[in-house]
Amino acid sequence: MTLHQVTAEDALCDLPDRIVVSPKHGRLLVSPPRTFTAEGEVIRAGDVIAVIESNPGSVEVRSPCDAWVLSYLVRDGERVGPGAPIVHLREI
Repeated sequence: MTLHQVTAEDALCDLPDRIVVSPKHGRLLVSPPRTFTAEGEVIRAGDVIAVIESNPGSVEVRSPCDAWVLSYLVRDGERVGPGAPIVHLREI
């Protein structure tokens, strides 16, 4: 028998890099950038990173922290499923 340890997301908060995942099935629409620095796009906790559109309705994906957007892991318009990595962030 194999035991698996489940780690709450809060336990990973001391790590500077974060991966934001899709909450549901649908098509990813990337939100336009608001603030740029020499290091890249800056987002604040609660900012909309992307929208997942599906029938019925859509869901906004929000940043869990103040961060730089290192990369989008899915192209604008691509289909995603629940748990699919969307954005790689570096916490500020």
